[in-house]
Amino acid sequence: MGGAEKLLVDIVPIQKEQYPIVNIAVINQVESPFQILLSKINNVTIIPLGKGSYFSPFVISKLMKLICQYDIIHVHLFPAQYLVVIAKLFSASKTALIFSEHSTHNRRREIMFFRFLDKIFYSYYKKIICITKEVAFELNRVYGISKRNWLLFIMV
Repeated sequence: MGGAEKLLVDIVPIQKEQYPIVNIAVINQVESPFQILLSKINNVTIIPLGKGSYFSPFVISKLMKLICQYDIIHVHLFPAQYLVVIAKLFSASKTALIFSEHSTHNRRREIMFFRFLDKIFYSYYKKIICITKEVAFELNRVYGISKRNWLLFIMV
């Protein structure tokens, strides 16, 4: 629980102006203060996908069913970054994926195999929202992700 959860608490009310119904799927449901705040917003539904292991086949199965119900899925954080892409591939869904990158660094970038995997998974996202210019710079530097795939979103 931290910055990404706080970001959701901040942006969901803004998004509700354009999208009156917001569903938030959580991979590892924990009754956090942020979830409690989100659940109190009108027409926001929290969809729990499970407890325990993030990489449970049950989570991917539930995601496969969910993905087909939406035109756009906005993903925050790892491991959801991988799980949603895997579920999309298995479901053959045409749903557009958007990913918010919150960090200029993660440990996966230090290991060539995981850096390669990250680059593959990033390629399935139609847009990548970078929360700062530094995040955008690092995505380009490490993965060569083109600026035309970025959306820059800075909270003030």
